[in-house]
Amino acid sequence: MKLSRSFLIKLFVNPANWFLIFIITLTLLNCWLVLESSTAKSIRDSRLIIRPLAAHKSDFGQLKYSVLYQRSVWELSSPKALLIGQPVMVQGSLLTYGLQDTSEDKFANYALSLGVVGEIKVESIVAIDSNCDWICLIIKQFDQTQYNIGRIYQQSYCGNKWIPQFLTLENDCQNVYGLSVGLVLGGSGEFTKNMKQNFRSLGLSHLVAVSGFQVILVATIVESLLKRSGIGRRAQVVGIVLFVFCLIGLVGPQPPVLRSSLSLIISLICLTGFGRQLSLTRSLIYSAIVMLVLNPFYIISISFLLSFAASFGLSILPSGINNERIIHVKNQAKGFWHQIWTALRELGVSTGSAFAFTLPIILGLNPTNSLIGIVLNILIIPIIPILTGLNILGLIPVLGEFLLIVTNLAQSLLLLLIQEIAKIAPSFYIGQFEFWEIGIFYMILVLVSFWTRLWQKYNSDLVVRSSKYILK
Repeated sequence: MKLSRSFLIKLFVNPANWFLIFIITLTLLNCWLVLESSTAKSIRDSRLIIRPLAAHKSDFGQLKYSVLYQRSVWELSSPKALLIGQPVMVQGSLLTYGLQDTSEDKFANYALSLGVVGEIKVESIVAIDSNCDWICLIIKQFDQTQYNIGRIYQQSYCGNKWIPQFLTLENDCQNVYGLSVGLVLGGSGEFTKNMKQNFRSLGLSHLVAVSGFQVILVATIVESLLKRSGIGRRAQVVGIVLFVFCLIGLVGPQPPVLRSSLSLIISLICLTGFGRQLSLTRSLIYSAIVMLVLNPFYIISISFLLSFAASFGLSILPSGINNERIIHVKNQAKGFWHQIWTALRELGVSTGSAFAFTLPIILGLNPTNSLIGIVLNILIIPIIPILTGLNILGLIPVLGEFLLIVTNLAQSLLLLLIQEIAKIAPSFYIGQFEFWEIGIFYMILVLVSFWTRLWQKYNSDLVVRSSKYILK
């Protein structure tokens, strides 16, 4: 198998590739400078005008607010309940977070990776603005929608009905309801303490993080509806982008959602504005650059790293073990069961590739892991998009009630499986990757994927030449 001269020229001499390397280098340099200069400091300010964005409870049960102050997001603990979206004037001081080393508490690092600048220490509330402007109305609407979605699942799974009580098996309805909220809105905040620990010990916490599936699903539904309306292509793109921004406002600017949204928007702009199809790999790189320019601390976010590592592994993976032409020939020859086997094999390869590209990050987060948990991850990951889709469709009035009955049973069985496996799954120390080991590991993965692509292309060309010879 030989590398053609034109292919090597396209790979190494293409000015677009060198420009991409240049902007990646500038972005990483900017991230390094920001991280190096990040130090904690306290600023005294007598009067602050803030706007509460969302309320949540800390691990200790304390009510906290995410607030907007001077175009930045801050954490705030208030002695009084605040109205979401309503501007509030408080008296207090600002404590900006600084990047902490590995020997200290990493809460500040986690907060910075989510885009939170620091904490506001409130001494007293001076005044509350009674007027609700258009920004306040939008924030209130998102908050109310989140609440309504949670109530639908809670009433369906935990209502005074014999069906939910029968289907939840050994799991209490709180965990089944919490899984639905986690799959649709993200987070494990509705789980019981024991179930949270089960998810952590088996390495399943990433399952309740909103992913690109929700973004693609929303974009597909919106695009289908807009096409039927008969409006132009550019107007359709504007509509899709607006709905994607609404989804970000609903679930929050979580790194996987931002990654998927930016990749989609950049691809749509390139296709509609310039008439060029952008590859998945390049759209991922461009979206990562935009996110890191907006917040360089995303580079220390585990969610950011996991999302991009898994997506990059899928983007450089060939489209199945065989080329589409070869698959078409074999499908005709071997029929239905071969198609099923091909689909299952491609699903297994995709899941394995995503897991391989995220393995160093998973071990860096928790060097003690369980082999059973790793196998369980690979088995459960393909089921999550199906459950997420059922939960989203379950929000449809009337029809959704029947779909949530099926979802209730499926999620109850899944949580029961997780609960029982967590009791018997032995954990052992695997260890963390060193920096040089990470480099070698990813280099091997990329080379294997690159070689597989070449092998696929060689087989494809061979089939085409053979078919031409047979036709002659």
